[in-house]
Amino acid sequence: MTVSSSEDAPGLVSPEFALDALRGKVRYWRAEGVTEFTARDLYKVAERLGRSRGWIYMALAKLEAEGLVERAGTPPGWVIVGEG
Repeated sequence: MTVSSSEDAPGLVSPEFALDALRGKVRYWRAEGVTEFTARDLYKVAERLGRSRGWIYMALAKLEAEGLVERAGTPPGWVIVGEG
């Protein structure tokens, strides 16, 4: 399941749904030509999903392991590198 950028999830959702929503956001950005972002860019997504800012970093580590993003720069930024 892929969640589009315009869908709002009501409150806390399952971990699987939340991670898939994050994947959907990154894939949406890639389709729109975005190549770099920071964790801060995902704060509103995490909030809509009922997740903390700390959760974002854990989720990004999973997306990195999947090959969708790579950590880059200082402060830590992220580059969209794959299909994920």
